[in-house]
Amino acid sequence: MFKEGYKHYKSALNDYYDLRLYEQIYEAVKNYEECIVYDYPDLDVDFASEMLLYIYYDNPSFFYLDRGNCKISIYSKKLYFIYLYSKEKKEEYENSIKHILMDFFDRYQILSLSPYHRLLMFHDMISSLCVYDPEVSKGGEGVREDYNIIGFFNEKISVCSGFSQVFKLLCDYGSIPCLVARGDCLDGGSHAWNMVQYNGKFYHIDATWDLSKNKDLGILGMYNYFMVDDEWMEKSRKIGVSYNYPKSKGLENTYFSYKNYRIETHHELSDYIYHRLLEYPKEFVVYIADHHIDTKEINSAYANAVIKFEDKTNTYFNMPTRFYANQKYS
Repeated sequence: MFKEGYKHYKSALNDYYDLRLYEQIYEAVKNYEECIVYDYPDLDVDFASEMLLYIYYDNPSFFYLDRGNCKISIYSKKLYFIYLYSKEKKEEYENSIKHILMDFFDRYQILSLSPYHRLLMFHDMISSLCVYDPEVSKGGEGVREDYNIIGFFNEKISVCSGFSQVFKLLCDYGSIPCLVARGDCLDGGSHAWNMVQYNGKFYHIDATWDLSKNKDLGILGMYNYFMVDDEWMEKSRKIGVSYNYPKSKGLENTYFSYKNYRIETHHELSDYIYHRLLEYPKEFVVYIADHHIDTKEINSAYANAVIKFEDKTNTYFNMPTRFYANQKYS
């Protein structure tokens, strides 16, 4: 098994029989057992399948479990599990992934970084290197490795379920409390992402929706869904209310706030651009907290910043600008 970490779904169970069933299934799957004899009152396939999902999302180690798929023998009170790989193949995958993890953590000295920078590394590793399975994007089902951690570690191809499991696995090894969150997109379809605990508060991270669109150009993924709160996430999805997720409030630790890329109103844009020009970056990002901005205002702010820059540095600055404005998320 891999290193284990925060288990939200287990911690949310209050009923004695629920918790006992969770622990029975956990031990059985951990030991690759065929079934358990349960004593849960009136257990049905739907609830057993949901419990399997709880265990699956709490434990990235169980990539070999056919999540949410099981069989019940009511008369013998046996719950049967379905495994995706043989025990030998499972162990082969485990050894390979452990080697990759150890190499990554050692090469980049992950545990010597601050928790925030660990989260940035994990986010960038997924958002900048990985591809969402194009078959699933077109409406297909993809392959089973899309939905566990194997797709990522084999070919850097996955879907939200797989990416969120990988992110949790990285956080487990990085000693950061993390859970896989579930919900429904406002434009249709179910979705999975992560919540992490940082400085005593929980925040959302969705590396899947931050995937880079220009990997061939070496452009990093986006940060629209890095360390954001419930209100921000609810712009695009309904968070599963039945899973007792921690409440999240505040945008003080978003990437934009942390890097001082955030301004409160568009009136501050010219001054912001001026100070960034003094740093002479090739590109920069700004998050504007209000939404009252258009192309004309951006060009005007840029022109005023250039004039101020030329006066300050006594130089002629003839550098055109190209920009992309994401109005939905400022």
